[in-house]
Amino acid sequence: MKKKRFNWKNYPNFSRAEFECQCGCGRIGRHPENLARVLTSAEKLRSLAKRSVNITSGYRCPTHNKEVGGVKGSYHTKNMAVDLWVEGYGPGELAYLARKAGFGGRGRYWHKAIVHCDSGPVREWDEYR
Repeated sequence: MKKKRFNWKNYPNFSRAEFECQCGCGRIGRHPENLARVLTSAEKLRSLAKRSVNITSGYRCPTHNKEVGGVKGSYHTKNMAVDLWVEGYGPGELAYLARKAGFGGRGRYWHKAIVHCDSGPVREWDEYR
C-alpha cells in the first residue's frame, strides 16, 4: 500500500521548510497526524493574532535535538511541538493566544522572546535564563 503524502495545501500560511529539522538533514518527522494537529493550531493562532506566525523550530531529528539541549523524547522529535514568535506580541500574550488556538503545552522563553507550543497536555512554564 502506498503511503499517503502529507498535504501542505491544507495549511496555506506555512511551508514544509519551516518545519524541517534545522540541522540540514531535511527530515520532517514520521508522525503526519501529529504535524497536522500542530499546524491546525498554528493556523488558528495566526487567525487570532491577525499576523504572520514565525517558526523558529519545528521538527528536530534525535541528533539535532540532543545537540541543542532538548530533552530526550522531546515533542519536537514527534512532530508535536513548534517554537514561534509573532511580531508585536510578547511571550505572555502569545502563550494566552496559543491556548485559545488549541495548544496544550506553552512555554514562555522570555530571554528569547519565543513561545514553545505543543499538542501535549495542558501545562505552562516560564524560562528567563
